[in-house]
Amino acid sequence: MPLRSARQLSLAILTLSFTIFWVLSLFVHNSVGVDYDQVVNTRVIVRHYRIRWPGDGSFQAGLIQHHYLDDSIALEGLDLAQGLFEPKLRRPPQSVWNRLGFWWIADEYWHIRQQSWTSE
Repeated sequence: MPLRSARQLSLAILTLSFTIFWVLSLFVHNSVGVDYDQVVNTRVIVRHYRIRWPGDGSFQAGLIQHHYLDDSIALEGLDLAQGLFEPKLRRPPQSVWNRLGFWWIADEYWHIRQQSWTSE
């Protein structure tokens, strides 16, 4: 019984948090996630798991993954990440799907292009 109530409480807290961030996304940009660094053979794999509310009333969930051959990079292991109450990001829509709210970002240089997006 206590395990079930703990699960229900956890689910209620997650649902409430998600809803609060979604409402705030009409005004500001928020991002929460986890960064995970790992050494595999001679490579370093850096993964960033994120849930973002970019400030336009939508949310995005995704994974960013980088592979490095240089194992001299300082590893952080597991790291919680967040960016809260930042100015909204305005991405220019590039298709009808984007105007409908669907985005697929599979671009090696997305972080460079993101700098060209305008903030309010």
